[in-house]
Amino acid sequence: MTENTFNELQEWFEKYVQEFYLSEKDKEQIDLKYKHSYRVYQNINKLANDIGLSSEEIIIANIIGLFHDLGRFEQYKRYKTFSDSESLNHGKLSVEILQDYQLLKKLKPEIQNIIFQAIMNHNKLDIPAETSGKALLFTKLIRDADKLDIWNIFSRRYHSKKDNNKINIELSDKPGISPNIFQQVLEGKPVKYSSLKTVDDFKLIQIGWTYDLNFKESLRILKEKQYLKKIYETMEQSIQVKEIYDKIINYINQTI
Repeated sequence: MTENTFNELQEWFEKYVQEFYLSEKDKEQIDLKYKHSYRVYQNINKLANDIGLSSEEIIIANIIGLFHDLGRFEQYKRYKTFSDSESLNHGKLSVEILQDYQLLKKLKPEIQNIIFQAIMNHNKLDIPAETSGKALLFTKLIRDADKLDIWNIFSRRYHSKKDNNKINIELSDKPGISPNIFQQVLEGKPVKYSSLKTVDDFKLIQIGWTYDLNFKESLRILKEKQYLKKIYETMEQSIQVKEIYDKIINYINQTI
């Protein structure tokens, strides 16, 4: 597999996305996921190089990064939302589109399987226990690369006066965090979106995502970009919020 393989897939991606610019009203939402796809591809490329993957493995990572949210465009076209709970699983749809278009037919079956598993797993609450070998490695890479840009998007959004409901979960804007969310994040447990009540709950679990990162380079980028600080300073300040923020900052500093 050569760099040309990725270049051909990238050309297809560019043409495919253009089909979804159906109206000026939808352009902002399609652009959001188009640009996100490229930033995640850049993130995973950086992580793959940092841990010393081979040139072929870096191409695999790049393909996963660019196509991890392929289903988002069709999801928005059908349902006008990016909420999986209100529509469908976008990770699963991404894999189905890759398979329907036979985009990876030139790749070995085992490589195709790695790509499919990583994309299927990228948006799950936890990595499935049966995931192993190269599929596990690339699943960890895409989950880190994706989170880094989600932090990027939301940390900017929270500081912007412009409202973009398409990337917001319908939650109460009443300040404060729920006791059960505080406890779960404090214990480093994953939190289901369905249990969130306030926007501050959502911000708190985003800060808690730090424990789900798999590579030191991911933590270094997170610290350098100050995403957590930017999110934290938009929350209602309390002893509980400060306790979790300080604990996670200490975890980052000790780990890297």
